[in-house]
Amino acid sequence: MKAEAFLRTTSRVRHDQLEEDTFTADTPIGPVPMRNFIVRYPGKKNGIIVLGTHYETNYPLRNIGFVGANDGASTTGLLMAIGDRLHAETAAEESWKATRSGWVFFDGEEAINSWSRSDSTYGSRHLAARWGRDGTLSRSRHSCWPI
Repeated sequence: MKAEAFLRTTSRVRHDQLEEDTFTADTPIGPVPMRNFIVRYPGKKNGIIVLGTHYETNYPLRNIGFVGANDGASTTGLLMAIGDRLHAETAAEESWKATRSGWVFFDGEEAINSWSRSDSTYGSRHLAARWGRDGTLSRSRHSCWPI
């Protein structure tokens, strides 16, 4: 997918660390492979500031030539621009690195069939559960899920 390739290439070139969080979501149509992207900015202290958004995969529209939507594209662009700015400031001033931070680009936030608690927000639910198990959520100081 072009959106994933763009996030992967741009994040690796511009930022400190990129993790691809691949998982299989249980959906109304069966298992669907998905991928979150996590960009990390390491800092000097414990604590994590998390900002998240979703990039647009929009599975239900895959067969009609759908190329993206403003709700995923605008917030993804915003998060990338914030990351670029903070990364540039980090080179000049170490104060930003006092706390670790991470930008998360979620996959599978749209419904496959019909919006419900079980048919939506696949990426953010997956990552929240994973981070709950490994202790990352307890180290988070501030989070925005998703913008």
